[in-house]
Amino acid sequence: MADLLPPPTTEQADEKLAFVGNVTTSGSLSAGVKAFITDKLIVKAKTELENARLSMALVKFEYLARNYRAQFSLADIGLYATYFQRVTPRLSLGGHVYNFGVSKGPKQWGVGYTARYETDDKMIASAFVDSSGLVCMDYVHKISKKVSLVTDFEYECFSRYVEASVGCDCNYGQSRVQGKIDSNGVVYAHLTKKINMGLEYQLSASLDHIKKDYKLGLCLNYG
Repeated sequence: MADLLPPPTTEQADEKLAFVGNVTTSGSLSAGVKAFITDKLIVKAKTELENARLSMALVKFEYLARNYRAQFSLADIGLYATYFQRVTPRLSLGGHVYNFGVSKGPKQWGVGYTARYETDDKMIASAFVDSSGLVCMDYVHKISKKVSLVTDFEYECFSRYVEASVGCDCNYGQSRVQGKIDSNGVVYAHLTKKINMGLEYQLSASLDHIKKDYKLGLCLNYG
């Protein structure tokens, strides 16, 4: 569910190279590039500015093989490496290691493990546990060719924080509607509509009645 509502972006791409940009009303600006070095090797770079100051810089290398995927990310706050292996036609296992920390502060090492099980066309279930005490579980069930139901659960062992959400994903080819509501009462919605070849618009909204926080975003993508 984490990627159910992607932020509004502007994207321009060809077969081997893609550029992505994002501007928010809070004054942050991000820009990224994605390059396909080979059919299996992808390099990504991203930078973000807040109030005319550099807040984030990231370089990621991703290798995609038939039965496994490996990633290595190097950022200004640390490094992150993952490996995901398909062990059976339906079961995949993986793990990650990271070394993160605030600028000019100590960095912390951590490890995590992931399992994913999927059927041919009906469901996907995944679980994730991290040495920081975070436990996440997701379940996606496809009820038709166009509609899927999604639910997830998150638990932090040390703080005992719990959050859950349910949502739906309706994909009609030229348009896609996604929505979810979490246990805090926050409602999210996202609409993607393809206007013609290479041009689409996205409309996102979130409603938090408890905190009285309401957001609306609109963007056009071409590429």
